[in-house]
Amino acid sequence: RLTELADEMDGDPRRLLDALDGGAIPRFRDQSRRRLEEWLRENDYLGDADPLDAHGLQRRVAMTLTAHGSPPKAALAEAADLVQSMAAGLAAARPPT
Repeated sequence: RLTELADEMDGDPRRLLDALDGGAIPRFRDQSRRRLEEWLRENDYLGDADPLDAHGLQRRVAMTLTAHGSPPKAALAEAADLVQSMAAGLAAARPPT
């Protein structure tokens, strides 16, 4: 059931923990929830920084491409294409509701 809930939350660890706090899985113990949060933090699935929106993600990708030698204008265009492709792939991978 936890895996199904994680899928429903689009893999967002904060939303998953919030859903557990809200009783999405009856009898899910507080200790289990704390252990899950600890595991998510230790494995870099959950951090203190807010998730990037699409624009922020494009900028981060473009900066990385530029740092690896891509010209800035080309990096921006490639980053936009990559983020759009990732979003389309994620949408296609979601099971129908």
